[in-house]
Amino acid sequence: MKVDRYAKDLFKKLEDYNFSNDSEYDDDYYIEIGSEPSRFADYRAARAKITDAFGNKTYEDVWDSITQDESDFYLKMNLRVNPEDRYQDKKKAWYFHKSSWCMRHDNGYDGQGCNNGKCIPECRYYSKFGRIEDEEVIQRHKEIEEGYRKRNALS
Repeated sequence: MKVDRYAKDLFKKLEDYNFSNDSEYDDDYYIEIGSEPSRFADYRAARAKITDAFGNKTYEDVWDSITQDESDFYLKMNLRVNPEDRYQDKKKAWYFHKSSWCMRHDNGYDGQGCNNGKCIPECRYYSKFGRIEDEEVIQRHKEIEEGYRKRNALS
């Protein structure tokens, strides 16, 4: 029928538009829904093609380099979290604390340092409450970007 053909054509056009038009939404939309723009998957897929001699890497395997677009997005995303929540998020990730045994030793628990969500008094995250201010987030972001630049991995 003529109507069915028209409907199929319309749905096909809508499908093509929805899957190929990332610019319909801005970065704030993706931050709000807790996602990232689909163009980032395209960036990683392109990097995988460039860096994989054997053809078995996926876009998830290529975090050794990053685009300025991705870097800027992640900074924006991190700045959206309020300072108290940033602190609590870092506090929960005790295994990344400088004083955690995971960060100090590679041969298991040594009986000292942060462990299983409990921090030692010397740890920055020992207090129940705290803040990680925007300036600290921006400074850490600059350090990460500088590391990518030194490895010529920021494009």
